[in-house]
Amino acid sequence: MRIIRSINNHAVSPVLGLVLAFAIIVGGIGVVQQFFVPVWLKNEESLHYFEVKKEFEKLDEKIIEAANYGSSVLNIYLDTNYPKYPFLITPSKASSSIKIVKIGEMESSLLSRKINITAFVLEPRYHYMNVPSETMILGEYFAGGSDIGGMDLYQNGKVTLLIFESDEKTVSGNAKLVLDGFGEYRIKNSAWFNISVNDGYEWYVKHLYSVLSETDLIVSADTNSYRWINFTVSPDTETLMYFAGSGLNISNEPAPVKYTLGSFNLTDSDGSSTTLSDGSAVTVDLSSTRDLKSSPSFYITGTTVPNAAIKVNITYNTGSGTISQSFTWYSDSNGVFQLPIVPPVGDNGERESPKMPPWVEDTVATVANIQLTFPDGSTTDYTINFVFKNEEENKKHGNGK
Repeated sequence: MRIIRSINNHAVSPVLGLVLAFAIIVGGIGVVQQFFVPVWLKNEESLHYFEVKKEFEKLDEKIIEAANYGSSVLNIYLDTNYPKYPFLITPSKASSSIKIVKIGEMESSLLSRKINITAFVLEPRYHYMNVPSETMILGEYFAGGSDIGGMDLYQNGKVTLLIFESDEKTVSGNAKLVLDGFGEYRIKNSAWFNISVNDGYEWYVKHLYSVLSETDLIVSADTNSYRWINFTVSPDTETLMYFAGSGLNISNEPAPVKYTLGSFNLTDSDGSSTTLSDGSAVTVDLSSTRDLKSSPSFYITGTTVPNAAIKVNITYNTGSGTISQSFTWYSDSNGVFQLPIVPPVGDNGERESPKMPPWVEDTVATVANIQLTFPDGSTTDYTINFVFKNEEENKKHGNGK
């Protein structure tokens, strides 16, 4: 009997040791799982978040790049892939996203149409970290309604707008966002702007009102609901607009900027000028310009946006026939447009003058019909009647004064 009990005691001791060792291992794994794994994975999430944030905050640069070079690409890896540890449980991944949403509209005297204001909203999603969303609107970045960087809308006497138009969509996973560019426009002119927002974005108008009210701009806003704000800039204020888009069928459409910003004049070689109005006609005396032969003595001058490619169509009617010209003329880097107008010359090198009786008070030499087509599709039409005034002969026939 004593021998059997002794044998049983010897058999139980190793089993208990194994159970205790297993319990210690399981308990250790449990402690690691509960207290250490969240710390490790939170660190992985933090590294991923700051990488995503860094790429997201390149959006303003990418819009400028697209506007200047025609396109740009933003690669951003929104999925978090968690590491695996032996005997430990970890999530497979977490998926953050970027939402592209239309939050309101903007109108301006510089724009040919209303534009949708598009916001990029970064929504981080993690298992262990709780990170607030971040929003980019017109080049500025916000978190919790507070400005955290980017392009200030107004600074140092300059308005900067990064205008991005797109269909609403959600981007997730290993995303590749392609931005199409529609140009950069730098304008120095007086202008007004109106920004209105949808529900949920009143904080943006409140932010603009708080910032712009401290400047020299003329500002008004709906301070009850903060659904809209107006501001006006002076002629000395430079406005810089970058246009880009994505996912829209607008590749062949122009940016919504107004090109005919100032009045156009017909300027003579002596510096005198006559204001041109769309659809109207002006009369110009060529009597003193016969000896100029083919040198340009008149210019259509005006202001538009810098480096604008303007299509020109001119038809000269000389009475004996017509001469048509079509070409593209550019404004300079300051937006100054200067188009030489050269009335046709005759075989003898002088301005053509029809053989009319000398008592006709004004002999029409040439009619120039001119059409300017701007990159936004708008057109202006001018008619210029080039005449010779026969004052001496008119006096002889009693027609002169």
